[in-house]
Amino acid sequence: MSIHFDCELNILRQKILDFDVGLQCEIEGIPKATTLDFKFRSHEEYISFYPYGDYKMQNQDLAILMIRHSLNRNYETVIFGSGWPMSPPRDYPHLIT
Repeated sequence: MSIHFDCELNILRQKILDFDVGLQCEIEGIPKATTLDFKFRSHEEYISFYPYGDYKMQNQDLAILMIRHSLNRNYETVIFGSGWPMSPPRDYPHLIT
């Protein structure tokens, strides 16, 4: 699955940076008795930064690490779309989308 995010960083309601995060990820579907939960199985991110105004990024490596840290927090958590009702219920125990 591919997702693209257009983001901006603001300090005191003033924009200082635009950045894009493209996310190529693999999601695992985990069947429950009557519903399906989704969790991140793996991901690869593509990050681009765009200066705004007179602000200059001092440490791009640190910025990338902070974005990766935020993405990695999604592992082992139930993500959007979980709890989806299975109709008809699945007979097999594993599903990867």
